[in-house]
Amino acid sequence: MKIRVRYTTQLKMALGVDSEEIELPPSSSLQDLLQRLRQLHPQEVHQYVFTADDQLQPGVLLCVDNKHAGRDLSTSLSESEEVTLLSVVSGG
Repeated sequence: MKIRVRYTTQLKMALGVDSEEIELPPSSSLQDLLQRLRQLHPQEVHQYVFTADDQLQPGVLLCVDNKHAGRDLSTSLSESEEVTLLSVVSGG
């Protein structure tokens, strides 16, 4: 199945694209998608999505078809859904 992944902020800049289509097996989850992204973009995903102990960074939000998915990486995905990786940026 094909999933469209949209990137924002630092991840978008690091990858040089704002979205891409990812092919996944049927019945894949957000965890499966993130693992596939790690294979495709290991340095960028490691730097901007995961912590050193392999957890989602606190500032990363995941949305599936514009609905907040929380931090539950077992969320199932369906054909043609869009997953957005939002990286919350703060500053002062």
